[in-house]
Amino acid sequence: MKRMKRRISLPSLTIAVALLASCLGFAYAKAKNVCLVLYMVADNNLEPFLADDLYELLGSDGISQPTLNTWVYFDPHGDLYDYDLDGENESPFFDDNGPLIFAYDHTEQALLNLGSIDELNSDDPSVLCSFLQLALADCVDKEAEEYVLAFSSHGGGHAGFGGDENIIRRSRRHLVQSNADVVRGIQCGLAGVEGAPEELDLIGFDACLMSSLLAVEHYAPITKYILASEAVEPGHGWYWDLPTAGVENALSMGMELLSSYISETQNPLGEGKHLTPKTLSLIDTTSGFPDFLDSFKTFVKELARLLLLGTDQDFVVSIQRTRNSVLAFESAEDHPGSQNPTAVDIGSFLSVFSKMCDPDPSSDLAEALEDAVLAYSAQFVARDVGVGTRPATGMAVYFPSKQ
Repeated sequence: MKRMKRRISLPSLTIAVALLASCLGFAYAKAKNVCLVLYMVADNNLEPFLADDLYELLGSDGISQPTLNTWVYFDPHGDLYDYDLDGENESPFFDDNGPLIFAYDHTEQALLNLGSIDELNSDDPSVLCSFLQLALADCVDKEAEEYVLAFSSHGGGHAGFGGDENIIRRSRRHLVQSNADVVRGIQCGLAGVEGAPEELDLIGFDACLMSSLLAVEHYAPITKYILASEAVEPGHGWYWDLPTAGVENALSMGMELLSSYISETQNPLGEGKHLTPKTLSLIDTTSGFPDFLDSFKTFVKELARLLLLGTDQDFVVSIQRTRNSVLAFESAEDHPGSQNPTAVDIGSFLSVFSKMCDPDPSSDLAEALEDAVLAYSAQFVARDVGVGTRPATGMAVYFPSKQ
């Protein structure tokens, strides 16, 4: 039989944290090095996969390290599954399916369920802001030195992130919230906590398509690194079984998550085969991405200038042939199985265009192309693709074909 837990509001969770600190030894004298905050929008068909991710994290060596302080926001889809996240052989979910707040307690060695919240729209930036303020305040109290924020749900690249379907009201919300709204929620959370950093050390998207030029452009000003996939992800998502070495700092966590996602099969059929596609990139947003963005914009402006001149029909044909030949993945705008996917791999485009056009080495176009190619590669701290996945280069741009 399930033990009923009381519902609480986000503000009242602050009181719950204080009580835990005094009664269960939730606060520690030793400073926590890394603050890990997970925002999991599972109010959709990804709920069982995201719950599995929590199991992986809870069973990892990394989460028990005293240098890691972990907070989780989990918004379930429905009372459809039975989980045992707190070790009490019961489901932590209520029949009303409101979001749950978890915090890892090192004394208990468990994710403590701090309570259920009345149904909320997890695609609302104010909800993200409130949860972040709660988690960040605790991390600041524990003198965290680095901050990691990971999002899990559906991803739409340039279209945004999320997908709260809110089955209680039986009314489908917008598929995602815009990247601009997510950024506003993060900024609100950071600004609302005294002592919180002005920017995060790592933002990760365990979601489809978020290594998109336009998406990364939104998040780059508020984080030092971004970890994201340019293609759709298999349902299992990242492998959250973090080893001790994977929680030493934000960068090591990003590297470990990339490596394990690419190398582990996680195939639910148990056949030892990788589901595809698998792409993941760790992007330097302090200098690498801004330099690339500047050079890529210069390159695109030169393409536009030459197209407007209209004096070289071969140039127009080169661009058309390049677009039809490049590696591309389905974007949020495409129907499943689309024959003309619109998430174009940028590295592929630059490489194919160079061969198709073969610009005069002394031209402005050749100089802009070379600068873009060099800056594109330089922005990646790491990037890789899984077995059976086409050789993606790390980032995509929305580029519809003529069709």
